[in-house]
Amino acid sequence: MTYLPFLLTLASSPTYYQDVKPILAANCVICHTEGQVAPFKLDSYDDASKHAKIIAAVTAAGRMPIWKPKPNFGHFQDERRLTAAEIDTLKAWAKAGAPAGKPTNKANPILPAPPPTADLTLRMPA
Repeated sequence: MTYLPFLLTLASSPTYYQDVKPILAANCVICHTEGQVAPFKLDSYDDASKHAKIIAAVTAAGRMPIWKPKPNFGHFQDERRLTAAEIDTLKAWAKAGAPAGKPTNKANPILPAPPPTADLTLRMPA
């Protein structure tokens, strides 16, 4: 009976495949993948789990994902701002030891979104 609260805590911990992977795919992997500007990859469980504590820290501090417009200033197309629930999920995942969970799509790594296409391209004559 004394182990029940501990087991309930484990059962409710977020996991990479069910909870964290979608957050990283939507907000982080565009920069944190091979050949992009970020210093390390976050496009697989192995990569993300190595950085779980830093992910939790920088997202809680509002330093990642990089998004310069201040909150409550307006909404922008393709804005990458985490919700409080997403930040809490990343913190809880790191605190729980970055559990993997059940792989749902392990054969297909997260792929970054394609870069946006230009609406208008202007050329200067000189």
